[in-house]
Amino acid sequence: MARRRKVPATNNTVTTPIAPVSSQTLPPKPRGENLGISAGSFASIEVLDACVDLGVKWVRVSHESGWPGTVLNLATTVTEAHARGLKVLQAVQTAGKDYSDPAKNTALAQFAKNCVETALVDAIEVGNEWQHKPFWLAPPVTTMPPLAQAQLSIAVAKAVRGCVRSVPVITNGMSPEADPLNPWTWWPQFLSADLTGNQAAKWDGIGLHPYCYPELATTNPAQWNPLKQVPTILADSKVRGVVAPVWLTEMGAPGFATNAPVVRGIALTEARQAECYRAYFEVMRSQEATGIRYPLAAFATMFDGQSATTSVEQGLGLRRADRSKKEAWNVVRAFALEPLPA
Repeated sequence: MARRRKVPATNNTVTTPIAPVSSQTLPPKPRGENLGISAGSFASIEVLDACVDLGVKWVRVSHESGWPGTVLNLATTVTEAHARGLKVLQAVQTAGKDYSDPAKNTALAQFAKNCVETALVDAIEVGNEWQHKPFWLAPPVTTMPPLAQAQLSIAVAKAVRGCVRSVPVITNGMSPEADPLNPWTWWPQFLSADLTGNQAAKWDGIGLHPYCYPELATTNPAQWNPLKQVPTILADSKVRGVVAPVWLTEMGAPGFATNAPVVRGIALTEARQAECYRAYFEVMRSQEATGIRYPLAAFATMFDGQSATTSVEQGLGLRRADRSKKEAWNVVRAFALEPLPA
């Protein structure tokens, strides 16, 4: 019998190539990734849990150099924040706000390094409202010494860069009440006071506290409206060889359910607080349309009474002292759920 010729087996399976997943096919991240709460010196577990509930991913604190156990306490905060998917911005300051002692200034630089290396914070803000007298008590307190502030800021930034380059380092958040200067007039002086040092610092961000209440950010003139000063601040930075985005590390408005204080003829009610927040967000959206991006906007505060230095600031919370939510909380929550601009 003749043998049959074997026919080689064939594989008729058709393989469809798998297209790579494009970032364009992924849903956009929510704004909450770049939003947070400025909690004051400390952030309790309650604040961290409330951040998760609000849908924001950052918390800003300011454990101060010279306080007992401050680095370890900060490390505990960072550990608890990271466990909840939150990032921590630490604003480094010297206890007592006196920057006239060279030894304390050297200690501040080491403290900033410890915040990064030991406490593992996610970003460093070098100082807090240093062009505002209550937060910079080095003589003379009646003037704004840009050179002294620049030199200390640069020294702290250099210390942090020397240990961990990947951690963002930003300048102090400029106060909206720059007495007698506004942020956009003080900022060029800060840069130019030590231009070479500021360029070498390679700042990852420019800190700003664009409080505008009781007026609205949409209608208040730029002279008294730090949020509207941002394009000028960025332009003045670029022309001096410093290219960095603005971080809004502290902003907000107070709101009271009863006995609302009246400032410049405007009652600081909870309704007005919500209106202030809507105005902030409207200005931010309009600036984003021109290409401006904010890596962080941190709102002060989560609960009434937190980090308050005046009776008006007692009402800064998005939630009341009894922990119930104000209208402003809903406004921020809705903003946090919006997609981040591309």
